[in-house]
Amino acid sequence: MRFTGIAAAPGSVRGKIWINTERLPAGFGRAAGNEVLSVPQKERELAAVEKALEQTVDELDLLYAEADRQAGREAALIFRAYQGILSDVEYKARIEEEILQNGKKGREAVQAAGTFFADMFLKQEDTERQTRFLDIAELTGRVLSHIAGDGTDHAADRPVRSLPMPDGLFILVAYDLSASNMIRLGKERLLGVVLIGGSVLSHTALLAKGMKIPMAVCVRPEQGQTEDDYTALLSMNGEEGELTVSDEDALFIVGPGSGGMNNSKKGE
Repeated sequence: MRFTGIAAAPGSVRGKIWINTERLPAGFGRAAGNEVLSVPQKERELAAVEKALEQTVDELDLLYAEADRQAGREAALIFRAYQGILSDVEYKARIEEEILQNGKKGREAVQAAGTFFADMFLKQEDTERQTRFLDIAELTGRVLSHIAGDGTDHAADRPVRSLPMPDGLFILVAYDLSASNMIRLGKERLLGVVLIGGSVLSHTALLAKGMKIPMAVCVRPEQGQTEDDYTALLSMNGEEGELTVSDEDALFIVGPGSGGMNNSKKGE
């Protein structure tokens, strides 16, 4: 089977593929709480949110350091930008409004703020700004995980856990990939990245370039392929594949037609 997509980061690799079928959440949830909060309860909710924001900022410090090591300082600044969102006056004011004026608990307030700013980015005419929707989704998941007290099991990490990963290096095939998971998997595991969704303007694409990992986005079957072929791609795990990305286009081949492959990069 052959699939074509848009080039996000150039390169050519052969190796095992890991298919991840988990989709990103369509929304942030709009939990409706009917409980009337007292003033002390509201203060406790605000304090819990503030603590969660601080924990998330600390978490992003670690990701910044790792991104700097793998992709370079310029690409790593993505995570400084994430920290800037969390300290943004308007962002924090909206959370406070949801708690103090609308009587929502901290989790509901963070969900509401995330939904507001995600919708704002999605309505932008500029494509690059639209892709910031994914950044808000990831940050919202991180903050919510700290409010819940589980810290590490946030939505941003779950996509790399949904299927057992093969040993060694592999080509990742997924619907989408967060910037954090790009760093968490890293050059030690990723040969290449094939995304059914994604954007060449995303932060994940910027990291792929800095890490010199070939990446294709908006991958679709070539003309003549059937929807069944496309579905089969998303159900396989552990087959071998080939990813070739030029400056203008990308080609991903999977299955018998790409036989004789190994887990080594070409062209190095």
